[in-house]
Amino acid sequence: MSAPILLSHLKGNRNTITSIVFNDNDQFAASSLDKTIGIYSLKNKNARCLRFEMPFEVYDMDWSVKNIFAAVGNSKIANVCEAVLHKGYAEQIVAHQNSIRSVHFSTSGNRIITGSDDKSIKMFRLSHRNFIASFTGHTNWIHCARFSPNNKMIASCAEDKTMKVFDVQSGQLIHSFKDEKGYGNQLVWHKDNNTIAIAQENHRLKIYDLKQRKLIQYYRIYDCAVNALDFHPSGYFMLTGDNKGSTKILDLLEGRDIYTIYGHQDAVTAVRFSKDGEYFVTGSKDKHLMVFKSNIEAIDFNESTESSIEEIPHPDHADNKENQKDDKKSIVVDSRKSVHYNYLNNDSVNV
Repeated sequence: MSAPILLSHLKGNRNTITSIVFNDNDQFAASSLDKTIGIYSLKNKNARCLRFEMPFEVYDMDWSVKNIFAAVGNSKIANVCEAVLHKGYAEQIVAHQNSIRSVHFSTSGNRIITGSDDKSIKMFRLSHRNFIASFTGHTNWIHCARFSPNNKMIASCAEDKTMKVFDVQSGQLIHSFKDEKGYGNQLVWHKDNNTIAIAQENHRLKIYDLKQRKLIQYYRIYDCAVNALDFHPSGYFMLTGDNKGSTKILDLLEGRDIYTIYGHQDAVTAVRFSKDGEYFVTGSKDKHLMVFKSNIEAIDFNESTESSIEEIPHPDHADNKENQKDDKKSIVVDSRKSVHYNYLNNDSVNV
């Protein structure tokens, strides 16, 4: 496997990048605290960025299969918009009593969930524009809420230092994972509908098995908050961004980081693989986006519903001080040395 290669270095935003999402393998969208959402062409470098103005600082966004995107932020409303030039808002949903930090579409795009500082998660049906259910139990601000890939469950993390998993049909709490030391900034489901990874503000990344209801991998390779994460489509690798500006690629079968990528001048606040895993994009507090070719070799997909991630012994055990093998150090990739690093692109069209 070759090291990741920087393909594009994009600027144009005036504040922190907060989320990145792919619609397909040719386009991705990025939200920002500058109250905009930009839509970029991954493969057509000459295409202009479409920039949509939002009425609030955008904390999170998602993009459905129906070419509709939803944005939330320091507002009680969720904006649901059509990702087409010269189109207006499709819908404004009054969703919560406080700022909304998280938004996510179901796989079909018919439902949407939002997580808020009012400590609740709410679900709406877009086809009828109606409220469906609330999911409660958190006692502090919710940072992230996500449907499982099969849409049967919702996982959420909050500043109450818990990660909760709810049953969509009944609304009941399935399980609550408690962490005494820190809260989650973001979480992501594995494609097996059983494994959940969480990026924590106390310098940790943890992976839980829902069926066994226990921690199966625990990474202490960071010396700052972990802000963002994403599973590779194969399920065997993970992409993370941290508060000191580095991006890491983890090999989940070996339980170690294989690449540490530098280039951003501030915290990496958003990361995302393309849907085929061939590319990934990172966004930062430095207001810039970077597009990389991942160079992760294709691996045969495990069609089993069982988790493909092996359990790594807990690093706090005396006989296993680290979950990273001493003879296999992370390879450092300095994208600032790339010929593409200094060619910044800020060409955009406001919508």
